[in-house]
Amino acid sequence: MAKGRIIKRTAWLVLALVVAVFFFAAGYQLAAFFQKIYSTDLDMEEGQPPPKKPNSSRVNILLLGIDARGGDAHSRTDTIIVLSVDLKTREAAMLSIPRDSRVEIPGYGLDKINHAHAFGGVALTIETVEKLLGVPINYFARINFQGFQAMVDALGGVTLEVEPEVAQYIPGLDAGWQRLNGEQALDYVRQRNIPGTNGDFGRIQRQQKFLLAVGRNVGSVNNITRIPSFLSALGDNLRTNIPMAEMTRLANALLRVDLEEVRQGYLPGQSRMINGIYYWILDHEAKEAMLQEMGLMV
Repeated sequence: MAKGRIIKRTAWLVLALVVAVFFFAAGYQLAAFFQKIYSTDLDMEEGQPPPKKPNSSRVNILLLGIDARGGDAHSRTDTIIVLSVDLKTREAAMLSIPRDSRVEIPGYGLDKINHAHAFGGVALTIETVEKLLGVPINYFARINFQGFQAMVDALGGVTLEVEPEVAQYIPGLDAGWQRLNGEQALDYVRQRNIPGTNGDFGRIQRQQKFLLAVGRNVGSVNNITRIPSFLSALGDNLRTNIPMAEMTRLANALLRVDLEEVRQGYLPGQSRMINGIYYWILDHEAKEAMLQEMGLMV
């Protein structure tokens, strides 16, 4: 696969948090929006995985991003994040799973985790993540990269602080606080080879940072009038199995989460070439510590 396409596919994720937090908060066109995103089709043969009702106050949502061109919903996932929220304490965490992580995919053996979606869609991806982490995945939200720029532009852009090394590498970006339009935001979150930013893991950190910035921007009073157009753009590119009643419950909790206190991280490990293929080999002892630190252990 061409390097440009691999890079381009990363941009979807930054609106994923909005799935659970804000996409219905203003109440505009809710019924039509929900009908669109809560599709039982998903353009996949295996259909939509059923939701798993949480057994406690903690809810785990698997956020997935794909670049499904030409109706091909069986593409690889470019970004995988577990968004975990405690509805009682209002604590939240985002744990990224590097796409090159070498894991056991049920029925397929050891492979990169981003292949699970290509093999068996959302259902197999959820099964793989649950096996890897040992925690239940209650719901999923999957966003297609194709509408990323439209979603950001529908918000009127997103404000965040751009790192100096990123600004030096990407034309049109300035170091410091600025409002990024859809095209600029795409460049900000998709690049993985910026010198001095730790490659793919620097990109993961920028994606998480941008995702939280989107949450702040969507929650701003100044953006209330933009919500309908944002929902329209989001609805064209989002699929989920979160029931409508549960969305309301999640929104009530997430709107009260202090976004500055959201825990962020990715599964630790090390790079390794195996038979000429690059993998991220997970450190399972450190993984358990990370899960404990982020409050995902049950």
